[in-house]
Amino acid sequence: MNLFDTIREPPRFEQITDPRLVQAKQLTALVEWGKSVRELFIDYETTGLHPRKGDAPFSCQLFAPDKGAKMIDFRYLGDNGRAAVKDALSQRTGKTVAYNMAFETRMSRAMGFEVSGSLYCAMTAAYALHESRPSYGAWGPLTQKA
Repeated sequence: MNLFDTIREPPRFEQITDPRLVQAKQLTALVEWGKSVRELFIDYETTGLHPRKGDAPFSCQLFAPDKGAKMIDFRYLGDNGRAAVKDALSQRTGKTVAYNMAFETRMSRAMGFEVSGSLYCAMTAAYALHESRPSYGAWGPLTQKA
């Protein structure tokens, strides 16, 4: 069974965005959720592609096939949101997956931490399955197989 077998409909993201509505216990719950799920898919939305030039994530999406999805918006939560994502991703022991793991780890390092757990990159897996293919679309059939 793979990720695409477990998804019956698109995930509904619990948006953790407004500091007036977010309690400290919600960020603590996010950290525990991130550490406890067996398989976690991560994706940052960023201001650009170059952390050394000052580009940085402005939100983070986390998806666990069996536990739902979370979206943390750093524009509103600032350092508290970044700290929660850091604690969730740097203390993992399960599988951590990204489409382009090299990019996600660069952005994590720009925020001051390393992503932990068993790291998997779907883009690299797609390339390994068929290296002569000219494109590895994020949700194409080859990436699904990877």
